[in-house]
Amino acid sequence: MLWTIAVLLVIFMILFAFLYANRDKFSGILIQEVNKQLTTAVSVSDVNVSLRKFPSASFVFSDVFSQGAYSAPGDTLIYAKKIYLQFSIWQVLFSSVSINEINVEKAVLNIRLRDKGRDNFRIWKEDSASSEGLFTLEKVSLEEVQTYVEDPSADFSTHFNVKRLVFNGNFGESYYTLENKGGLDIQDLMLGKTPYLSSMPLQIDFTLQGYPDSVVIKPALLKWENLAFNFSTTTSGGETHVTASSPDLDLEKVQVLMEEQGWYNLKKVDLKGKGSVRFAGIFGEGREPDFTLNFAANEASVEGYRDVGVKNISCSGTYTRRGEGDVLEVNSFSGRGETGSVEGRLMIRDLNNPFVNMDLRSDLELAEWLVLFPVDTVENAGGKAIVDLHFENQFGSLKKIKASELRKARTQGSLRIENASFQFLKSDKTVNSINGELNFSGNNLQVERLYFKTGKSDIYLEGRFENVLNFVLLEDQRLLVDCSVKAQEIDLSDFVGSQKKGSDRYNLDFAKSLDLELRLGVDRFSFQQFHASDISGNLNIRNRKIEVSQLSLKANKGFYKGQFSIDLNAPDRYRLTAGLKADAINVHELFVSFNDFGQEAIAADNIYGTATADIDFESYMLPDLTVLTETIDMTARIRIKDGNLKNYAPMRALSRFADIKELEDVRFSSLDNTISIHQSQVMIPKMDVISNVLSLQVNGAHNFDNQINYTMRLKLDDVLFSKKTRKVKKSEFDEHLVEVKMDDDPYIYVKMIGKASDPEISLDRKSLGNSISRDLKQQGEEIREIFKKDKPEEKKKDDTGIIFEWEESDSRKK
Repeated sequence: MLWTIAVLLVIFMILFAFLYANRDKFSGILIQEVNKQLTTAVSVSDVNVSLRKFPSASFVFSDVFSQGAYSAPGDTLIYAKKIYLQFSIWQVLFSSVSINEINVEKAVLNIRLRDKGRDNFRIWKEDSASSEGLFTLEKVSLEEVQTYVEDPSADFSTHFNVKRLVFNGNFGESYYTLENKGGLDIQDLMLGKTPYLSSMPLQIDFTLQGYPDSVVIKPALLKWENLAFNFSTTTSGGETHVTASSPDLDLEKVQVLMEEQGWYNLKKVDLKGKGSVRFAGIFGEGREPDFTLNFAANEASVEGYRDVGVKNISCSGTYTRRGEGDVLEVNSFSGRGETGSVEGRLMIRDLNNPFVNMDLRSDLELAEWLVLFPVDTVENAGGKAIVDLHFENQFGSLKKIKASELRKARTQGSLRIENASFQFLKSDKTVNSINGELNFSGNNLQVERLYFKTGKSDIYLEGRFENVLNFVLLEDQRLLVDCSVKAQEIDLSDFVGSQKKGSDRYNLDFAKSLDLELRLGVDRFSFQQFHASDISGNLNIRNRKIEVSQLSLKANKGFYKGQFSIDLNAPDRYRLTAGLKADAINVHELFVSFNDFGQEAIAADNIYGTATADIDFESYMLPDLTVLTETIDMTARIRIKDGNLKNYAPMRALSRFADIKELEDVRFSSLDNTISIHQSQVMIPKMDVISNVLSLQVNGAHNFDNQINYTMRLKLDDVLFSKKTRKVKKSEFDEHLVEVKMDDDPYIYVKMIGKASDPEISLDRKSLGNSISRDLKQQGEEIREIFKKDKPEEKKKDDTGIIFEWEESDSRKK
């Protein structure tokens, strides 16, 4: 036996050596014979002999190229880096070689089916597969072959990568049978301009039978992970009939497939259970695809966050395409939640220009609704939503729904909400105790009643919501709310507060996506330190502008009327304007309510009294509602009665003219003036302040950085005979001295400048001189008028004869 093996091995090596030595001769004959039996030439850069496929020998063709049948310049049927043509080396003994197997590695293959009735891969001549021919193929194997298949007549194309695909059978032109067990990665599969598959690895087993006028794939198996489909095809007379089915589908795997292929994304939902599909279609040259897809599911379930779900789902339907039209019908859909159920039907006619008709009835919990129709902006939903809805509408495309289309939707039905609640995502804001009855009407909801609470606020609405479908389904759409609002209490921070707990930042972002027309009737209102009652008015939000008109409310023990607006159109800062009338307002409480208006010039603890005011206000504020104080522009016509100034630093600075204790609580019966704020400066025109301590006239400016520049006019007797200067030892003449008050008492002028808490006070000589000059001139004219008939006119003296002495000490002018 050893000798026999050795002899055979020697013969084998001799034959291979002979073959290798004559490889050019054999390869030349082979290429010549191959080209004789092909309808189109094949070019090869190099031919060699190999025992890589031992025990068979192989001719190795490198850089093989063919344009294919019925080709044009630039076309490619195949380009292969290596093609092995295998044969039995013993055939060399008989000076003949017959190729029985072909192995193709690292190639690109472009197949065109029925291109003007012709296939570009049919390059064999009719007699090329005869028993006496060069090729007696039994097997063809492909490894790492990028394959492109196009069928223009069916408007079909696909691109896939053959990792290893093996064909076994008879490769004759008239009749052949191919058996395959292999794998391929589908890169894409297109029908028309619609992608159906992409990046999908498959295992495929099939038997292909070729006849002179038809090609048949017998029942075969196609697998993707754990999903298996049986399919078969028959191509004859320019038409391809395809059937496919899977009676036992794992819906979890179906969900993965749908999401990976981009058919549909169920978001944060898990689909479980079993289903089935059956497909039958006809594709052909010169005709539109014609197919039907039947699908069903039984005892399925859909589960979402927090293990909430809808179970016992039964569903059946059909997708049919006939010519240029198609119809999707979900004939029945039903399921059960924890306490309620859902049922409905759906019909979509013509997916390219879809008309949607849907009926839906349900009394599911709100959390279960969010499983079926996920909303990314809310969580922790509770309560029940009872829906009875009929919907019809024509769309241009379901992939890109237009707002103008939804406005034409025909909807009818009702929505009842019972004890519902939810929380906005990534927020501490919860809306609860939601109860209401609403009716669908087109794209709108008629609100018969709707009540809800959030934070300290409770809201009751009657009216309508417009553009509801657009707002819910599309981005950058606005919801119009036209309602009457009643509330026992509203805390504005519940609606404009920050999403972060513990933050005192606020924003008006909600107003950028809403159009509101609200008629207000609120018992109590609060925001930070401001509290009001008996509020009425109109609130309008439109075109990113908030307007409140006909506002009336009680606050600070008085009444307010007026209007204000906030323009949100600038992204970096908002414009605020207001016009308010206040009556019988407690000034101290007013300053407390508005946190001293963001300034330190005068605080709530400094001022008391009852005020009437007419205010025009304008400023800018940041998106977090921080007022830019340097932009405040205000005019306030104000009158304060029975006022008090307590511990007001500029007033206490007048301690030279009054007892310091009296200056800590200065009372006045009334104060009238028009005060303005511009460029961070409070401007005070001349006003008279008649108090229990001093009578003075004051005017000047007070900056927001608490710097003052006041000019004050005091009566001379208040300065000379102030309580402080009268604190001397009594004498025996006191009882005979009388201080006489006269209406024409002279005045003295004082400047007060610097920091309000510690100002510098000095004599205002310019104002004083002007005043004395005016007074003496007036008195001189009066004297002349009296004596002009009795005495000759005297020469006017330049010197008045009056000398004022002003005490200065501690390097500060007093």
